[in-house]
Formats: sequence, C-alpha cells, structure tokens
Amino acid sequence: MNALRNVLISNPRKISSRSLWFIICIAVLFVVPKFAIAVPAVPNDNLSGATVITTVPFSQTVDNTGATEEANEIGNYNDDYSFWYTITPTADSAIRVSAINDSANPVVGLYTGTAHPLNYADGRGDADDNLDNVGQFSENFVWRVEAGTTYYIRIASYSEGPIEVTIDTPALTPMTNDDLADATIITDYVNEYIDMATATLEVNENVYSSSITSSLWYTVTPATDALLVVLEDGEFGDHALGLYTGSTFPLNMVYCRDYDNRGSDSEGYVKALTGGTTYYIQVSSRENPGVVNVRIALMPMGTFSNDDLADAKEITSGFFGEYVDNTGGTIELNESITVGDDYSFWYSVTPDGDSTVTITAAALDGLVDPSIGIYTGALYPLTEIESQDFDNLFYSDSASYASYGGGEAITVYLEAGATYYVRIASKTEGPVGVAIAGLQFDDDEPDSDSSCFITTARQDRNMISVAKKVLRNGFHR
Repeated sequence: MNALRNVLISNPRKISSRSLWFIICIAVLFVVPKFAIAVPAVPNDNLSGATVITTVPFSQTVDNTGATEEANEIGNYNDDYSFWYTITPTADSAIRVSAINDSANPVVGLYTGTAHPLNYADGRGDADDNLDNVGQFSENFVWRVEAGTTYYIRIASYSEGPIEVTIDTPALTPMTNDDLADATIITDYVNEYIDMATATLEVNENVYSSSITSSLWYTVTPATDALLVVLEDGEFGDHALGLYTGSTFPLNMVYCRDYDNRGSDSEGYVKALTGGTTYYIQVSSRENPGVVNVRIALMPMGTFSNDDLADAKEITSGFFGEYVDNTGGTIELNESITVGDDYSFWYSVTPDGDSTVTITAAALDGLVDPSIGIYTGALYPLTEIESQDFDNLFYSDSASYASYGGGEAITVYLEAGATYYVRIASKTEGPVGVAIAGLQFDDDEPDSDSSCFITTARQDRNMISVAKKVLRNGFHR
C-alpha cells in the first residue's frame, strides 16, 4: 500500500486512467476488509450472555447466523449454531419451549449448572429434543421445573437462519383422573399439564403394551357427530393414546395411537365420534412418567355456509369448535392463498378484549392437509397477520399419506375491537375440524386455559402485552 501511495504522489501525471482504476481496485481489496460491516453477533450466543426471562409467555425470533458452540458445550451431533436463555421459576410448574425454523432442524435442551459442561435437567442425560415433534422443522419441549432453581435453555440448529422461540411456564393441574371412574369430563376442550409421577394402572385396565405403567383418563359424550382431536407431549418416556367405549374394564378399543407421530414423547390423533356415545380417552406412559401436556378438542358437525369472505361465520364466544366438509369450496378473485389450498372457508372475530388466540385445523385424511391464515381488511386483497402450512400439529393417520401432517395450530395476539378474518383451506376436499380458543368477550368468564389452548404454534411477530407470534403445539395451546 505504501508503494501505491508513493507512485500516486510522485508521478501523478504518468498514470493512465486505466492504470488508475487498476490501482483503485487493488486498494479496495486491502482497505475495504478493514471497514467491512461485520455480521452482528448473536447476543445470547454464549452461556454467559444467556437472555434472562422474567415474564412469560416469552416469544422472540433469533437469527442464529454466526452463532457458535463453546468449549465443552453439550449438544447433539452437528447442531453447531446455538444460543441460550435462562429462567428461574417462582413456583413449581411445567415449562414448554417451542422452536420453529422453516428450513433448519432445531434442537431444544434444558439444563442446570453454572458452567459447561452443564447438567441435563433430569440428571440422566436426555433432557433435550431433536425429533421434530411438532412438524418437520419444529420442536416442542415439555418438562417439569422447580421453584428457585435456575435453568438454562439451549436452542440450536443444524444450519443457520431465523428461529422462532416461545417459552412458557404453565401451572400444573392436580392429578385427579388416574382412575377411569374419575375421568375428566370434556365438554368442548381442555389444555392442562399434569405430573404423572404417581399415576398407576387399575386391575384389568386396557394397555397397548405390557410395558405401559401408568395412565390418565378423560371422557366425552358428544351430543351430535363430532371430530375429536387429542394431542399429548410428555416430559420423557414413551407415551400412547387410546380411545375406548364401554363402562368397565376391559373396555372396547376404538383406536390406539403409539406410533411416535409427533416425536418419541408425543402423540396425536383425530377421530370421528358418533353423537350420543360415551367415549373414554386414555393417556398412558411406558416408563418414568413425568409431566404431560394434554390437549383435547371436541368439534361438532357444522354447516358449510362460509365459502366466501362475505359469508364468514362470526365467532362470539371464548371457544368455538366445529367440523365441516368443504367439498365444493372455491377461491374468490384476489383471495390470499397458499399454493394448492384451493378449498377455503372463512370465520370472523372481533374480540372485546385483547386476546391470545389459538386456532387449530385438523383433518381425518392427511391428503386434505389443512392450512390456516389470519387477516385484516374488508376487501381483497386482505392484509396477512400470520399463516401456517407446515403440518405442526401431528402427522396424519391416513394410510395413503402416513408420513405427513393432517393438522395445523397457530397462536396469535388479537387486539380488542379489531376485526380479523380466519381462513381455513385445504389441498383436497373433505371434512376439516376447526377449533378457535382464547377469545375474550365482555360476557365471558375469565378463562386462563383458553389463552394457551395449543401453544405449539406461531405467535405474532410484534410484542404487545403478549408476543404476537408462536409454535407448535397445537389448539393453543
């Protein structure tokens, strides 16, 4: 660089314009790197810089481009792009961590300790999850945490990119439904976290496998034909879901799900129920039962009268559920669509109070493959608030489409007094169940559960009083 400077100073008239441009280009190669704009470091890349969570639910989107692993950091194979959070619960509770990335494979881990290598939260070396249990590129992690203990949450992925993180510490529900006679009655939906540590099996109780050691029970008697969606995420241990009729053991099995279709510690299914029949739902575990999050939604048969935006069904209660056959559904001119979602129908909501709302769409046949969109505006094209179409609810039970999703769940923050339109669509025609939970109206009783009915999905990007974007879950929860 000194030689170039001397030439320019001592012989300025001897330099041709072509030579001058060559010299400038050479200089740029040396000078620009010194002033190049560096990629911003991930603020919580290292354990010492872990983001402290003091208010839940917490939601944040982090671009982990440039994130690194520290020496002795515990992780999974090749999940090199990690960042950290820390939380100290004020009461014994569950903790739910959701991580969503549209292209990478996120991993979630929970640890204690103060320096690397940390301790897995359960002390046995597997308090993490990289099994895509809420969609192809999503994780939804449930665990029990104790008051006063500081925990570290590790989010990582196998490639760089934005990851949507949602963290919550829902209260534990006392376990009162260990026995069939004490089954929790479902009238529309339930979303609860229960510690199964002391759960048992009854004499002659139906079990999917001899290795099942504990269970919980729920019961539902739909007034009319309905769709039932059941989701479960567990702390650890292999879980199963059963659906039965009868009144005493052994019951008559209608259906059993133990295919790890939402990860090794998670299960989910959607089934059609006959009106007037009493059903029993069993949530069971094989080993070391811990905290489970159970979400159940009942969706009675509805009428398909809301094909067009102008005919959107207005929702005026805290929870709404129905299933409709969208055969014959159409797309309107300028309607906002996801490619292939040609059979759509609409709902409208105008909450009286700020609401954290979860919308779920589920189909018996994975080929139907529903999607969800939320919009504002009065005429097409509408303004999109959020949409989702990557099978985050559960994998399908359709034999012809067994590896792909039959459901979506999305959680968004809706402002009081604003009107929103909910678009449910599918790639093929058929029955689709819809559940909308968490709307706040002046004549409603407060419902703490409804605000997180299925929280494995996305919350909106803007943080108002609650994050506007989330995960996975499900009906959220």
